Amino acid sequence: MRRWCWILLLALGGCAGLGGPRSVTITPQEMSARLAREFPVDRRLLEVFDVRVSDPRMRTEPDSSRVRADFRVQATERLTGARFDANLGVLAGLRWQASDGTLRLERVDLDLPETLGREQPWLRRVGALLGARVFEDRVVWRAPADTGLTVERIAVTPAAVVLSVAPAR
Repeated sequence: MRRWCWILLLALGGCAGLGGPRSVTITPQEMSARLAREFPVDRRLLEVFDVRVSDPRMRTEPDSSRVRADFRVQATERLTGARFDANLGVLAGLRWQASDGTLRLERVDLDLPETLGREQPWLRRVGALLGARVFEDRVVWRAPADTGLTVERIAVTPAAVVLSVAPAR
């Protein structure tokens, strides 16, 4: 009898593990490819700057549990004609949007070197607006249709973003 109890407990534990959390690994290359579909983006900021944002490239920042999007920005100040062309970056958190099964950027912050901000003070203001308007809430991954996944945890590792998922309840 005791032996059957152990077998039953092991079988129940094994079955519980089958429906338990799984993981989905999303590489920076996959996020970059998804994000690149929506670029280039042309914006006028503050009625003073014409800005083009292009070539987004994603990478993970595990120390801060965030991701980084590096991109090319070309800006023209409309009053003086001053031009700026550089590669900049933003740091962002990740948020799961269950209603449409997407992983989105959130809490976007400009990652601008201090020296560049001092040399071009208008760049910090424009960059902060640009980061918020262009990257906030952008989709970096979409779950395959009708998967019904529930994301329980988002982990940023050196090589990828790992979603701990479970079937929808």
